[in-house]
Amino acid sequence: MTEADGHFTHHAQPFAFGPVELHGLEVFLAEPLGPFRPPAEGGGGVGNCLACHPPPDFTDHGFHTTGASQEGYDAVHGAGAFLALPVPDLAARRASLDTFLPASAAHPDGSGRFRALPEAADAARADLGLWNVFANPDVPAPQAALLDVLCPEVAQPACTAAALLPRTLARFKTPGLRDLDDSAPYLHDGSAPDVGAVLAQYQQVSDLQRAGALRNGDGRLAGVNLGPGRNPGPGSLPARPGGGLPVGPPGAVGPGVSAWGWASSARPGAPWPSSPRRCPGSA
Repeated sequence: MTEADGHFTHHAQPFAFGPVELHGLEVFLAEPLGPFRPPAEGGGGVGNCLACHPPPDFTDHGFHTTGASQEGYDAVHGAGAFLALPVPDLAARRASLDTFLPASAAHPDGSGRFRALPEAADAARADLGLWNVFANPDVPAPQAALLDVLCPEVAQPACTAAALLPRTLARFKTPGLRDLDDSAPYLHDGSAPDVGAVLAQYQQVSDLQRAGALRNGDGRLAGVNLGPGRNPGPGSLPARPGGGLPVGPPGAVGPGVSAWGWASSARPGAPWPSSPRRCPGSA
């Protein structure tokens, strides 16, 4: 940043770190301190972003169900359809690898039905993310590391492939947020064209998580509460052409957008400020 006016020196856009951007950073850093409070009761302003995007890499390098697959599938097949999607257990999957898993050298006829974008003509197609990799005999290299990630989530006697496979459904690796403005479109399938759409997505799925309607949802989503004007619920923003997540102008999702922009401005090796208010122009 330049000391004179707080502009980012590595970005071409006219962008300064002022009060609005500071508020966005505060939303990014804010964590839930108690039960969810709806905006009408003074809630909001909580991004809970650090739960999965901690510095310095702005990723926990973990795998989470963020609802993107469910939202995309339901946009094609109707609300609640993903909850009812039949998914085989480990025994059934092993009995018919070609039917359920992606193609590989050992199984060139694999359908990849669960590593596909949803299609109106075929309700069996969906993207289940990590489910396609975990306990897949054709992908042996990451299995030990995946067990290290997944086993702490369950009691030790339950740390079996059969018990863990359902927990991998629709989970994707947390991306880093550095240089965020250079990596659009967003989400694993590129369905969010801008950060505003990502924030709308997270507020929608956080509502689903609190309602118990998000399949294999990450519990940390329940802590997302962006506040009035930044909590667009289902149908409150215009749909993007071709279906999928709604899109609105940056103002529709509020100053939280700037928090993600702030994170993207940090370069590898850049120091993490000891206090957000030490950023130039933020006092």
